[in-house]
Amino acid sequence: MPSDWWATGDDGNRLALGICSVCPVRVRCGQGDPKPHGVVRAGVAYRDSGAVAVVCPCGQPIPTRRDLGMCFTCEPRFDLPVPVAHTPQRLDTRRDEIAALLAVGGSYRSIGRKLGMAASSVRNVALRLRAAA
Repeated sequence: MPSDWWATGDDGNRLALGICSVCPVRVRCGQGDPKPHGVVRAGVAYRDSGAVAVVCPCGQPIPTRRDLGMCFTCEPRFDLPVPVAHTPQRLDTRRDEIAALLAVGGSYRSIGRKLGMAASSVRNVALRLRAAA
């Protein structure tokens, strides 16, 4: 495997941790250096200071001390615009249009086609109009 994977902060660190978890010589590997620095060894990622690195929920070790507990890739970005869902128009806002079309004898289906609605939605509004009258 590429030796860079075992240097903390490389994109291959998740694979290195996975390979280490099934390696038959994992115990011997962990007995080598008493304080490994900036590497993945025996299934554990170490920061450059020699401390055990926190692993992000995505599986990537975090090479520096980060308060968020997430790697730079998973860290939320606050400078990006948040997408906003458009809410569909409520049926009551179309009530006047539906009432006018019903008054001239339009069917639920024809009104629905004209307003881009389902016939059952037109029927529901018509029932509410009758109940309110």
